[in-house]
Amino acid sequence: MSQIAIPTDAAALEELLGDSKKITTLMKEGSFPDFIRAYASAANKADPGIGEQIRAEVQRTMAEFLRDTKGEVTRPDLTPGRPGRKAAVGRDGLYNKAASGAVLDGKFEDLAELLVTISPRNRDNPKYSDRLTLLRNAYSEGTPADGGFLLPESMRSDILSLALESAIIRPRATVIPMTTSKVVLPAVDVTSNSSSVFGGVVAYWTSEAVARTATSAKFSRVALDVSEQSLCAYAEVPNELLADAPAMAAFLSMAMPAAIAFEEDYKFMMGNGVGEPLGCLKGTGLVSVAIEPGQVADTIVKENIDNMFSRMLPSSLMTAIWIASLDTFPQLANMAMNAGTGGSPVWLNNGVVGAPPLTIYGRPVEFTEKTGALGDQCDIAFVDPKFYLLGDRQQMTIDASTQYQFAYNKTCYLATERVDGRPWLQSPITPKNGSASTLSAYVVLDARA
Repeated sequence: MSQIAIPTDAAALEELLGDSKKITTLMKEGSFPDFIRAYASAANKADPGIGEQIRAEVQRTMAEFLRDTKGEVTRPDLTPGRPGRKAAVGRDGLYNKAASGAVLDGKFEDLAELLVTISPRNRDNPKYSDRLTLLRNAYSEGTPADGGFLLPESMRSDILSLALESAIIRPRATVIPMTTSKVVLPAVDVTSNSSSVFGGVVAYWTSEAVARTATSAKFSRVALDVSEQSLCAYAEVPNELLADAPAMAAFLSMAMPAAIAFEEDYKFMMGNGVGEPLGCLKGTGLVSVAIEPGQVADTIVKENIDNMFSRMLPSSLMTAIWIASLDTFPQLANMAMNAGTGGSPVWLNNGVVGAPPLTIYGRPVEFTEKTGALGDQCDIAFVDPKFYLLGDRQQMTIDASTQYQFAYNKTCYLATERVDGRPWLQSPITPKNGSASTLSAYVVLDARA
């Protein structure tokens, strides 16, 4: 690694990022990721409170999950004819044998057979009556008369597995399996680490036979609640297609996961929390970085990116990602570092065949249409998704109707998912050194309109 001194706080990191010659040196050496890792390690040793909180909560949550699932879950294997394989518990371990739909696994050959079974045309057919009885144990906790048919867990996990391929937040979030409609998780009410950690715990040195100073931590909570909200995916299928079950299954297996993934991802980022998830870019823990004096409207300059990077929690610098509206690309692609007489290398890695995905300062860039447009506050964000709590009720229902589009000879299918999401961090953190530059796991840029 280069002999460039490792910053000790956010202000020093911001100063380093503004030094083009040093950054160029680190980039040319290929040591920038190691340098940031060293900075994060040093910062965490000086201010370990947030990192310890996250580790403790993850360990507690995983311990409960392991207890309920007896230490293993099945990750879906989408290869036809192959059963799900055993895998360690992880964010992508979507199959849960303790989920309510697991009792229906193996009762249907595929999604097409289930959709044909629940079609109103077949509900009075003795051929399907036994299977319909199995499916009728799905209903809303709030209004049992709402009805619906429970989707087998293997099919639910398959749908979400496909959804992961086009999602930004879900694959990286901290997912909490919900066996009830509401789960309350503890969070530390912390705004500053300058004089205490965990919202009020003070560690100090003392001598023998000297009275200890009493301290207490303030705790808040994060509630994941699906009792009054759900996500629905709606599809209309021509009745002629019902006669071709494989074609219908192929259509719905493509359309429903795409619709669910799109809407989930949008609300996990931009939701207002009223009857829907509270997005990570809309919570009270957000840090919004000021623009540069005299900055032109609808622009992004290198100083903006430097300042955003320096406001990320040190422990998150190796897991955070950039999320940007696609119309920010011209601004980012033309951004360069001054490198003296050596030219101006673009530090957004792009245009090289076989190169890694687009990155800014070594962290991946995810382009999307779900954030603000160029010039809006959320057109570009730097986020650590592991600080986002995603509650999966792990119960998906589906129902069918021939009446709504009867005149068009169509059957309408409605799939309902119970899910919620909330940012874990409740407020920006003042670092141990007392810097005025607060830190967070969710960083955006002020509006420039």
